[in-house]
Amino acid sequence: MSHLRMKLLCISVTMAMGSVHAAELSVDTQNQPVLKSSLASKGKLNKTSTATGNNVYIVEFTAPPLATYNGGIRGYKATSNKMTGANKLNTKSKESKAYRKYLKKNQQKFVADLGAQNKVKFDYQYVFNGVALEMSAAEAKELESNPDVKRVYLEHIETPDTDSGPKWINADSIWGGTPNNVPHSQGEGIVVAVLDTGINHGNASFSDVGGDGYDHTNPLGSGNYLPGSYCDTQDASFCNDKLIGAWSFVPLDSNYPVPEDSDGHGSHTASTVAGNVNPIASVDAPTTSLTRNVSGVAPHANIIAYDVCTAGCPGSALLAAINQVVVDAANLPDGIHALNYSISGGSSPYTDAVEIGFLNATAAGIYVAASAGNSGPGASTLGHQSPWVSTTGASTHNRSLVNTLLDMDSDQGPLADISSVGFTAGYGPASIVYAGDHPTANGSQNDSNPAQCLDPFPAGHFNGEIVVCDRGAIARTAKGQNVLAGGAGGFVLANLASNGESVSGDAHYLPALHLGVTAADTLKAWLASNTNTVASISGYEVVLDDSLGDIMAGFSSRGPNTALDIIKPDLTAPGVDILAALSTSDLSQPDVYGFLSGTSMSSPHNAGAGAIVSAAQPAWSPYAVRSAMMMTSVNTSVLKEDGVTPADPFDMGAGRIDLARAIEVDLILDETPLNFWNANPETGGDPKTLNIASMQDGKCVGSCEWTRTFTNTAKHTVHVDLSTSGGDASYSVSPSRLKIKGGKTGSFTVSVDSSLASGWDFGQVDIARRGDGPDMHMPIAINAVTSTDAAVFTKTVDKADASNGDTLTYGINITNGQLGGNIDLSDSLPAGVTAIAGSETATIVDGTSISAFSLNGNSASWTGTLDIGSIAVTPSASPFGLFPLANLGISPLGCPSDCDDGAFSFNVPAFQYNGQMYTQMTMSVNGTLEVGSASGNAASASINKLPNATPPNNLLAPFWSDLNMNDGGNMYVGVLNAGPNQFTVYEWNSLPLYGSSNAEQYTFQVWVLNGSAGGIWFTYGGLGDLSYASVGAENEDGSTGSSYYFSGDGSGIAPGADLAVSSVQGGSAHFTFQAEVTGCSAGEGIVNQADIYADDNAHEKAIAVTRCN
Repeated sequence: MSHLRMKLLCISVTMAMGSVHAAELSVDTQNQPVLKSSLASKGKLNKTSTATGNNVYIVEFTAPPLATYNGGIRGYKATSNKMTGANKLNTKSKESKAYRKYLKKNQQKFVADLGAQNKVKFDYQYVFNGVALEMSAAEAKELESNPDVKRVYLEHIETPDTDSGPKWINADSIWGGTPNNVPHSQGEGIVVAVLDTGINHGNASFSDVGGDGYDHTNPLGSGNYLPGSYCDTQDASFCNDKLIGAWSFVPLDSNYPVPEDSDGHGSHTASTVAGNVNPIASVDAPTTSLTRNVSGVAPHANIIAYDVCTAGCPGSALLAAINQVVVDAANLPDGIHALNYSISGGSSPYTDAVEIGFLNATAAGIYVAASAGNSGPGASTLGHQSPWVSTTGASTHNRSLVNTLLDMDSDQGPLADISSVGFTAGYGPASIVYAGDHPTANGSQNDSNPAQCLDPFPAGHFNGEIVVCDRGAIARTAKGQNVLAGGAGGFVLANLASNGESVSGDAHYLPALHLGVTAADTLKAWLASNTNTVASISGYEVVLDDSLGDIMAGFSSRGPNTALDIIKPDLTAPGVDILAALSTSDLSQPDVYGFLSGTSMSSPHNAGAGAIVSAAQPAWSPYAVRSAMMMTSVNTSVLKEDGVTPADPFDMGAGRIDLARAIEVDLILDETPLNFWNANPETGGDPKTLNIASMQDGKCVGSCEWTRTFTNTAKHTVHVDLSTSGGDASYSVSPSRLKIKGGKTGSFTVSVDSSLASGWDFGQVDIARRGDGPDMHMPIAINAVTSTDAAVFTKTVDKADASNGDTLTYGINITNGQLGGNIDLSDSLPAGVTAIAGSETATIVDGTSISAFSLNGNSASWTGTLDIGSIAVTPSASPFGLFPLANLGISPLGCPSDCDDGAFSFNVPAFQYNGQMYTQMTMSVNGTLEVGSASGNAASASINKLPNATPPNNLLAPFWSDLNMNDGGNMYVGVLNAGPNQFTVYEWNSLPLYGSSNAEQYTFQVWVLNGSAGGIWFTYGGLGDLSYASVGAENEDGSTGSSYYFSGDGSGIAPGADLAVSSVQGGSAHFTFQAEVTGCSAGEGIVNQADIYADDNAHEKAIAVTRCN
């Protein structure tokens, strides 16, 4: 982050509000916030499980773990693959045993010195050197200054994020048959690890002998299971020659220590990765049934299950499981080939202990596939942004459970049949009605918001009608259950604009189908304008049609990556209506199968494919495996969720996995764990330099470039032709041909001229093979901007188009935020323009010139200082005071993943804050808003006086305290129209203080003016005790801000009070000069770049562009 950045909060604007009253407020039904994710606090206090109220913290020590130890400690030799030359980490070597003993001994001494021997939850030595400890916030803070401690992480609680799927990624083409020039495998000799909710061990997907007759071989020998696992130490019958180990790391699981699936999610993902062939998998739904042939991507592979989740997935358990994966890999003859992780997290790669564990797991030779998240299709909604993890989006395959709304008629005329999806029986003919026209009067949410069908309707409310409900707020199938309770005979789930066209073929409780927004709007409009409307539901039909495949799921989280300048997701794979194993409540009837949708379902396709490629190419690193899969993916036929618009890299990454082509690759891109670690931008690294199969630059000012290096893993020489294609920017590659001998490398550089482009632009490097082998590609994404930070530094020109002889007037603007030293400006004109001597002007506000702004030939320069900006939170009337959102029919949000210390992250209408535009907001139970979602965490109950550098930052704190929705209260969010203005309003209503037995309750709101004008207000209703609260605001790194009140310090707050968040602007400088156009050819551009440098080596650049007539 730039130190020149003007860290300014939005100046409160004067609005024409005098004639607008609360009665004129209305809900903007087309622009309501969209839930992005539910978050837990990294500072989550385990108040319900410990008598002390201590946190669980993960303490990382300075010495590297076994996986990345390159030597350097006297008496202990290197253990990393880099130094030993091995492809898989050998934890049993003499050197590894000695170094692990050294780490464990130091950990034990550290814990003993703390007197915390009874507070250790887990210890880690393989992928992470550290311990998980229960301790207070003060104790954790003290440890941060210990010279043996690298970092202290507050535990994060994560959440869990086939018949046609494997064939759609062409897994079947390498199961057997042609082509004959590639290794064929169904997973024989492959081992996969699945971190999830456990496993339904009795399901046929995990039996020793599959439905195709394949009898699995146990790499440890029949009857032997992984040392220390549940099957090894307690119950051998839980495992078999396919399921060769199972672990549980969650003592709070009701099944503990049995790693039986508590949810169904884990069995589904495991069977998608490597479930057996089962030609008679039966799915029983409430109204119908189905039998299909199912299989995992690698059906003959062995599986190890790691139970890491109950209601949530504790970070300490996740890290312990990753640690165990590396140990288990070393206990197997050929290691573990891939790990699937269909669980949330990963938005802050270099400060997330689990993501760092994944880095070291890949260093140990294990391919890691993770889910992108289910918060799409909004921009920048994805998780697992780490460059070393293979992040997976979700798209469709070619099988659909088509269900049709047909025979629609009315007094005024018919409506054409509407086909969509739904795994149900048929129904009708019957009356069809919109739930929004049938409110209740029983005190339920259906009184004020019947269209959402949020509560069960009373018996007899309907009489066999087909009832149409809008999608949102609660589970899709729950809405059908609610109308069924009221007497409905059928159900239609109707997408809103925010849901788009993405639909799911759910097994509803009554005959039903799910409509995308276009069809839903058509249906509702027909119902609204016609009387005596009738329809029928056809019942599902299995349809196999290639045109149904490769459509991005609307829920699939999208880029751009907000943490690092790399494209995410990496790949997409089938994740819609995936049929696979589920859990069972009756262990005597384990063969339960069902359809699930999500990136949780697409990631196992990635893991299974990665395992097969890894086994076929045992010398390849996990990074090389991913590069092969990315470069050979299908990208030309993938469509956005509307089924029409071509998908871009922020939707699909490089494309949809094509395993048949990936297995043929011999040119790969490789990287090292050390380079990944050193790419951390917070320590001066640059992710754009990583040798990965995609390229992104989020601030391409005029031009940008990347260099990539191929390694030829074949014995023969490979010849390829390189070319580029793209959008508005100009893309090029050099050289255009590469000849790479066997075992050697060859590099190329991709350059982009973005001066005539604007905003995000997508390109591609095309790699055409001469001779045998697949053609390949790499995606490019650039954000063409005119400044590296427009809040600090901009360059303007008065003419967008010019001809020879024209005069151009250039402007340069600098606005200071936190810079305390000198600023140096330089501007050199390009060829084709000549500066006009004496035309320069300078205006300095709240600053001093050390060296006056002047022209010297075709160069301009200035040196000076500018005052620092600040933030203010002050009493000021808000637009409407506190106005309860429930009065407008807005429904409460309910609890996030943690009712005590959790948060919701939303995509919201664009608004200005701190000199930037944002489209996301994170709302915590504890009374804060994080502008954006950079931290990926909820604000904890441990309050800080603002500003404070401890994440989360960019905080608005109307009332930061220890609030607890377990004891009551509600949170609301809504977008309201008020005359010409639009607001997003966040409300905490009657939230109790933790431990107060509801005696202390708090009601308050934050009003955010949408658009670029800027305006933020805090408003207050009922307030309890104020002795533990923080009120204020801060910037994105916590370096500046304003504390209005902190636990008795500062101005008080009271019911009816309003506060405004505003800016006190820093110093500014405005310069102009003129130049004559002397050499301008039609179609070209004159690009003038200016640069500023600060004393701390901060650097910003800006350009102004004029096109030549």
